[in-house]
Amino acid sequence: MLAPQVTLLGTPYRLAFYLWRRLPATLRDRINNIALLRSIKDLLRNLLAKITKRDDIYSATYYTYVDLMSSQISDAISQMIVDLFQPTTVIDVGCGTGTILLALRRRGVEVYGSNILKSR
Repeated sequence: MLAPQVTLLGTPYRLAFYLWRRLPATLRDRINNIALLRSIKDLLRNLLAKITKRDDIYSATYYTYVDLMSSQISDAISQMIVDLFQPTTVIDVGCGTGTILLALRRRGVEVYGSNILKSR
C-alpha cells in the first residue's frame, strides 16, 4: 500500500521520511539489518529531529500515514484485547488517532481516548 502524498516543501525531516518510505522495502530491510547502516540512519534521523519543530514531524500527513498503517492491524489487536480481557469499557491515554479504539467500539466495547494532536 502506498503512503499518502507528502508535500516536499517543508522540513528536512519530512523530506528524509518521504524519501525513506519510497525506497524499496528490500533495501529498507537491508539497511535496518546491517548494524552500521542502521546506526547511520538512526543518527541522521535523530539529528534531523533535533532541528525540527514537533508539529513539523508529527504533521497531519504523519497521522494520515499512522492511520493507514494502524488500520491494517487494529482489528487483530482489538480482537486480542476482547479475547484476553473481555472489557466492557476501555480508556486509552495516548491513543494517537484512535484506530484501535474504533475497532474496539465495533466489537461493542465502550471506549474513551485522549491524545494531544496539535496537527489535526
